Amino acid sequence: MDAAATRQKVVLSGEDNTALTIWQQANLRIQRCVAGNPWNTERFVIDDLQPALNLADNAAGVFFSVRRDAGRRFRAAGPVALPRSLPSDKLGQS
Repeated sequence: MDAAATRQKVVLSGEDNTALTIWQQANLRIQRCVAGNPWNTERFVIDDLQPALNLADNAAGVFFSVRRDAGRRFRAAGPVALPRSLPSDKLGQS
């Protein structure tokens, strides 16, 4: 994966973003629910679904240590230098 880090955000290359989109469309399903105070129900949703990528309130999750350690390695690697030919105002645009 060719990704550039800007501040705390990872920006995927166009090719990687397309591959991720295809995978998400084949493997993920999203359902929305309007909640007046989502912070009142978030913990219950996390407890019920045990999302692998959410570390908050999910220390007992199956993938907690994998996700935590990956985040530590990513932060320890430091920022990635951006190619000079890519203007910073075009990052994240496809």
